[in-house]
Amino acid sequence: FYYLVRCFQRESLIYMAKSNWDDEVVDAFNAVLVEGPLSCEAKCTDLKLHLADLFLDELAKSGTFDSGFTSDILLKLLEPYFQLVVRAKDKSVFERGFSRIFESLAGERWLAGSLQDPEKVDSLQLQPLRHSNRMFRHTYIEPIPLRDVCQLCLDRDFAADASLKVTERIFSFTVKKSTPEFVRKRFYDLLDEYSELCSGLGQPFDGDVDA
Repeated sequence: FYYLVRCFQRESLIYMAKSNWDDEVVDAFNAVLVEGPLSCEAKCTDLKLHLADLFLDELAKSGTFDSGFTSDILLKLLEPYFQLVVRAKDKSVFERGFSRIFESLAGERWLAGSLQDPEKVDSLQLQPLRHSNRMFRHTYIEPIPLRDVCQLCLDRDFAADASLKVTERIFSFTVKKSTPEFVRKRFYDLLDEYSELCSGLGQPFDGDVDA
């Protein structure tokens, strides 16, 4: 069943790309998620956790970035997951969505990947893992492959624009009175990381993060 969910996610992204990310198509897909498995009233916690786990992976694997994918589209696709973490009644759902999507998005595989030296990334992926034990003086074993930086995020302009827009959306939740206090605090902490990322990419966030 969970493999079927993964296939649904990937094929939906491919379909939206083929539609040139038509607003109505993307809105319809988001509505399916928000009114269905990601609804705060939906009782299937495991499905919410699974969708949070696979979203960024399937976005990277779907090969949809050559079809006019923009930072605005990324922000729109993220909206159901923003709603998921803000409205989550189960703390495990909040933690999974927060870490696997929003913290990961700011990481080196995604938006921060454009700050890395590509040659350094390649060398890390090819470097053999050196392991010592009591039986052998030195044992070289095959390393677990590191996940590549999402190719789209190697485009510094895209990464800078996306970082700023996601930061602004995070900030909007920190100033909403309806945002739960626990969620607000975690978003404030995350805002610092995104603000630093924006500055590093040459798109400083000028919001009042201390407000």
